Amino acid sequence: MREIRFKIMLEGNTRFTLPIDWYDLQVAPKNIKEIIQSSGLKDKNGIEIFEGDIVSLKSQFETDDQIDTKATVNFSDGSFRLDFHAMILNRAVLEYTKSNWLIEVIGNIYENPRIT
Repeated sequence: MREIRFKIMLEGNTRFTLPIDWYDLQVAPKNIKEIIQSSGLKDKNGIEIFEGDIVSLKSQFETDDQIDTKATVNFSDGSFRLDFHAMILNRAVLEYTKSNWLIEVIGNIYENPRIT
């Protein structure tokens, strides 16, 4: 079973905390502005992917339709998804040795809204 991790942003702050687990969340201050959950997955650089992250999405194999775009991670219908064709984010998509996709976290919608 994977560890469920979160980041929190407190009122008056513009940055998230380092990742915390469920138990730390229970004793967190009450002035929480945002809570985001980890997908439990990591990008091509080993960076943990959280809900609200903005990722660079590139197709790594040559095809007629090369893709180089940005997408936002959200939680919908019981799974983490990219807003790019409602792509489900899972280990198969992130294993760049087996997948066509190179995914890299480049920011998030809370701290870097202009990236989208």
